[in-house]
Amino acid sequence: MLKLSIMSEEELSHIFGDLDSYIPLHEDFLEKLGQVTRPDGSVEQIGPILVEWLPRLNAYKAYCSNQLAAKALLDQKKQDARVQDFLQRCLESPFSRKLDLW
Repeated sequence: MLKLSIMSEEELSHIFGDLDSYIPLHEDFLEKLGQVTRPDGSVEQIGPILVEWLPRLNAYKAYCSNQLAAKALLDQKKQDARVQDFLQRCLESPFSRKLDLW
């Protein structure tokens, strides 16, 4: 959307937050789960991993507390036909698996 000049960097940041910063958090969690996952896919001792990892979810506080304002801005931006068209194309893309933003 930024490259198409449909939304500004500030608007995108307001709507999506800093999602890229959460990737390492989840990659670490996935790695830790992989270390304790048995060949049959079961995990016997997940508790210690969760106890260590759950405090890191504090990173989501700002993102979650901004959801109502982000939704309002997105609804406002959807009045623009270019935004509607872009979101519709994304929704129809196999990559999106038909998941809407809201």
